[in-house]
Amino acid sequence: MSNYFHAMFTSGMKEEQNNVINVSGIDANIFSTILNYLYTGKSHLTIFNAQDLIAAAVYLQIETLISLCEEFLLSNTGTSNCVDVWKLGVTYNCELLKQKTWIYIVEHFKSIEKPQLLSRLEECEVLNLLHEDNLNSEDEKDILEFVLEWITANNCEVDSLKRLIKNVRLPLIDQTSLTKISHKYEKFRPIIKTALEEQSNKEDSNLNNPRKEKAFVVLQRTSYMLGISVACYSLSKKKWYTLSSNKACSGGTGYSTCSRNEEIYLSGAKKMYKFSLTENLWTSLKDMINGRQCHASGIVDNSVYVLGGSSSMLNTTMHDFSVVPSIERYNITEDVWEVVGEMENPTYDSAYATVKTKIFIFGGAIGCIPGVYVKDIQCFDTVSNTCTKIYYNLPFTLSLATACTSNNDIYITCPSGQIIHFNEESSPTLISNTKGSQLMGFATVFHDNSLYIMGGYSVIGETDFIHKFDLNTRKQIRMSNLKLPFTKNTNEYSACAMHVSRTLLSNNTIV
Repeated sequence: MSNYFHAMFTSGMKEEQNNVINVSGIDANIFSTILNYLYTGKSHLTIFNAQDLIAAAVYLQIETLISLCEEFLLSNTGTSNCVDVWKLGVTYNCELLKQKTWIYIVEHFKSIEKPQLLSRLEECEVLNLLHEDNLNSEDEKDILEFVLEWITANNCEVDSLKRLIKNVRLPLIDQTSLTKISHKYEKFRPIIKTALEEQSNKEDSNLNNPRKEKAFVVLQRTSYMLGISVACYSLSKKKWYTLSSNKACSGGTGYSTCSRNEEIYLSGAKKMYKFSLTENLWTSLKDMINGRQCHASGIVDNSVYVLGGSSSMLNTTMHDFSVVPSIERYNITEDVWEVVGEMENPTYDSAYATVKTKIFIFGGAIGCIPGVYVKDIQCFDTVSNTCTKIYYNLPFTLSLATACTSNNDIYITCPSGQIIHFNEESSPTLISNTKGSQLMGFATVFHDNSLYIMGGYSVIGETDFIHKFDLNTRKQIRMSNLKLPFTKNTNEYSACAMHVSRTLLSNNTIV
């Protein structure tokens, strides 16, 4: 399991012949923990040993332990330690840790304890923060003040401020605030004034555009009305806004969605649509090869995949019902579809989620007779284009569930209210046994270590409530001040957490 020892014992080094190997630079207790992991698979990670373990795992080149350490550290990252965790990822070149903690720093910038940012970041790192369009701050003046505080705290030269301030969006700061800041940092006033003049003369510059903020983007459709409505909930302003609707989309439920960056892809029947948050615009794309509803979908690299599904809504009678076995790939750049494989056990109404290059399909229905569900977990590997049923099964059969991801973890919310945690390295675990009405058409979103469960309908009616399940406390509450903004029409929802331009929000009517 260790590439370090593999090389040592297979490359003709003297250690290959020795009965005793001296390993220096690793604490005995840490090495004992590593040996225990190598022989039992149990890592015994704690907040006290995680940093030393990842350092030793990198040195000994134990990839699986590195991944476990990264996931553990990510799950224990907060506003008080995120910069240190990110620095750890940089030091040991742990890509997942670097990438995810940097995103965390950007998204929680305004909440991070200031001493971390002022004392731990170097100039190039502050510059990288300023380049981030998603840098989370109430106002650009707060970003300017942070830069000036950082310069002062680190006794930097004037040239450093000149390099940094070029990336603060000064035209977005109102004159009153700018004057107050200039008076507070009197010696920097000429530099601020010069930078503002230079930026104001560049009309096409990105520095004139407001930064983006995190929001819930919710798509709503109903079985008997044309079109898809879109609403956006600003997490900072705590308000709903309308975005462009798709009036061309035909009626019916069973559509599938997946998203990346600022794009949402919606597929159903034979149609494929893209919604761009950048442009607030729907675009009709090339039709799928095989029509399908109630299918799974996912995005990997520059491709959208659709998997399985049902043809029942494409035909006039249940006699024509069939489960679609094929897996199709849509190349986003080339606008081309191709069949790339088949599901091992074709299903529809399954939950689905994407982790890295794999798309997981959970449970689902396998025939036209109601109640014929499975508890299989299937995995489609987009590198090898193979779909396999993995060793672990779900705790029970399910259908009409939803799933969302956090790093390598997947959380499956069942219609009955139960929540299952799944990670490819371990068997599925029931983490909430809360039971309620048998809901359909609800959406789930992961945000800040919580699951937000939105809407749903059953035989007794429809709810517009949003519930929050805290993954730390394992408790669920109803959000008393947060409801879906749509008229109740037996709605089916899909949702995701995305970054939305403040310009887009300010130009649209509050729902």
